[in-house]
Amino acid sequence: LSNYEIVNENLQPFNGNLYAKISLNSADSLWVANTETQLSISKGREAYLEIDYHNTNSLTTGLIYVSPAGVTNNINIRLNAQNPETVVWKKIYIELRELIGASPNSSNFLQSFSCYLDPGQISTEILIDNIKVVYFN
Repeated sequence: LSNYEIVNENLQPFNGNLYAKISLNSADSLWVANTETQLSISKGREAYLEIDYHNTNSLTTGLIYVSPAGVTNNINIRLNAQNPETVVWKKIYIELRELIGASPNSSNFLQSFSCYLDPGQISTEILIDNIKVVYFN
């Protein structure tokens, strides 16, 4: 199980002072994380996960429902790996309204992230920054 580290190598203007770096290899081939603050987002409202990423390994995002009935992680989308020779920082807005609408009543939400070392790879990395959930209640 891999950890992340907070780094400030090769900062871009949008990075601020730091970003998270996840390094995967054959010994540390899995990384799983979620946000800590539960968000209460009304059903039917526009909501988006905003994230800046730089990745040579695929990364899966999800939305965790925290409800009186329990906790459920719902896989949302996979960010495909970029070629190591041409990898660049990218920004994405991931629509969450459909997943929120399918959640049990009285749910709060967390963002989840997971990755496994991609097949055929020896060493990869994922850099993530500026994780935000944008919503209008």
